[in-house]
Amino acid sequence: MFYVCHLVDVVFFLLMAVTLYVLLHHAGKHAGRLMVLAVIVAAGIISVSAVFTYVSLLVATDGS
Repeated sequence: MFYVCHLVDVVFFLLMAVTLYVLLHHAGKHAGRLMVLAVIVAAGIISVSAVFTYVSLLVATDGS
């Protein structure tokens, strides 16, 4: 359940970044694009971390 929460968090994080870009792109397109790029990188790191944590928990609790 913990991992699903992380992945849902990533989706909302990306939606928030896109919404902020749409609302603020007139103030500075380059800064907005940089923000979206940073959020995409962070979302990727969070997702990979959640998957690795889940897999390590599966390995640690394996009955064999």
